Amino acid sequence: TIRLFVPNALAPNGFNREFRPVILSGNIAAYEMQIFDRYGSIVFFSDSPDEAWKGKKEGRKLPQGVYVYRIYLKLENGNEVEKKGHVLLLR
Repeated sequence: TIRLFVPNALAPNGFNREFRPVILSGNIAAYEMQIFDRYGSIVFFSDSPDEAWKGKKEGRKLPQGVYVYRIYLKLENGNEVEKKGHVLLLR
């Protein structure tokens, strides 16, 4: 079993400067996080749970709005977990 906390907003100039899901419990063997814009284009990808999205794509600030995330985890026991949702980018 895995427990995962996923923030629902980020404000790079404010209180929550980056979007980083936090694994509260469980051991993972593989990790992927993708962030998509409203057109379905990938604006961020990471295969490290230590890397966070800071509201940018290739160093450029992205506009305020709602973005979609997809998080994939493979647990050490072989089970797979996928979580999808929305995150609000505030400027």
